[in-house]
Amino acid sequence: MQLNQPITTEKTDELPTPILSRDAFSSDRDYQEYQSELLEVETKYVQRKHTKSIEDLTELGLYPIAFEAPHYTMSSNGYEVTSDYYSSLFGQIQLSDLNWSVMDAPLFISKPAILSGMTLYPETIGYIDPALPDPFQEMENSVTKLQEVPGSVIGGFYHPYLGVEYLAEVIRLMESVPNMEWLDYSTTNQHVTSERVTIIQNAKGIEVQSTITEFGQLFENVKENPFQSMLWLIVFIVTGFLTVFFTYVVNLRFRLKKRLFKERPNSG
Repeated sequence: MQLNQPITTEKTDELPTPILSRDAFSSDRDYQEYQSELLEVETKYVQRKHTKSIEDLTELGLYPIAFEAPHYTMSSNGYEVTSDYYSSLFGQIQLSDLNWSVMDAPLFISKPAILSGMTLYPETIGYIDPALPDPFQEMENSVTKLQEVPGSVIGGFYHPYLGVEYLAEVIRLMESVPNMEWLDYSTTNQHVTSERVTIIQNAKGIEVQSTITEFGQLFENVKENPFQSMLWLIVFIVTGFLTVFFTYVVNLRFRLKKRLFKERPNSG
């Protein structure tokens, strides 16, 4: 968001290099190759994030059944990659690859073309901002406008860190709309998949299929944190050597005491 550009690196501990413009290249071909390289980096980044999050949550027994982009920011390529993993998305959608702040949400549950087949459950009334003099004012204004469009979705976001302080008022606001009906998302058809996990939700419940093994999880941890894994390996090796050495010393002392006992002359 700080550079207002698509993802160009998998390193998250520092700001990436700004994307070069066409003027920095001597030919269209070089520029297109550069663009293709950036697109590949972003694709791999999104794929890795989705795979890890889906599989890690599944291992914890927390089954993801939809996706929401951080701060609703994601390029069109990011949405296309995401559609390989999720069937639905919550929130708003970024409408421009050149400016993250250009975003919006339709008034109805729909499948915008930019989402590559995913269903969008839109956020249409915003969220509670406790920093405002009246945290509910913007929500109330949005709800009033939505009532002018029959069948429109009243979708909002409630930050968990707020606790329950504002929750009852938000629900009251939504239920104040005449003929309002709640959507039971747990009865909708959803599909989430990664290389080793498939999650299917429908009116009957959630079905989870996983081929994750302890060995496979260990291999992934080593792959993601090679330095940390190497340190643990050194710890195990050193611990093993110390254990062998300690066992040898104890055994040696035991045999020495046994030998001294046998060689001690009888006093009788």
